[in-house]
Amino acid sequence: MEAGFSMGSNIGDRQDFLHRALLALTEGGDVEILAKSRLYETRPVDVRDCYKNMAFLNVVVILESVRTPLEWLARIQEIETGMWRRRGLHANDPRTIDIDIIYTGNLVISQENLVIPHPRWQEREFVVRPLADARPDLKLPGAKMTVQELLETFGGSENAILVSKDW
Repeated sequence: MEAGFSMGSNIGDRQDFLHRALLALTEGGDVEILAKSRLYETRPVDVRDCYKNMAFLNVVVILESVRTPLEWLARIQEIETGMWRRRGLHANDPRTIDIDIIYTGNLVISQENLVIPHPRWQEREFVVRPLADARPDLKLPGAKMTVQELLETFGGSENAILVSKDW
């Protein structure tokens, strides 16, 4: 099943953390990379004032696998922990890596620890812009527009600056 993941990093060698996370997601031989977005630098969202200057690098990757959403969630948590992601009192504090499941096929899941499609994906340019690179015509369950149409509602925003076409 096709699954889309948003990844971000704003500590240390941000691009290296993104690359290492992608390698970790694809370990095991049962995962195929279908698409990767370009690499964007974005301002942090909903962070404490002391972290507003710590820009993220963000990407989206589209993978094909037989893994279930709960298997993906467990794998993501392993990767984040293995890459020194610290979870503190404040949900949006700086992090070496943050991986979110945006979607898995056409599934709709609403559980305490897992909501798919991601509940705030449409509000976040740091997700929508890279997702539009990889799947512009995608229309996720519950969405009224394709990803590309949604991106156009953000206008000429400077919240996601292209860093590289390939990473």
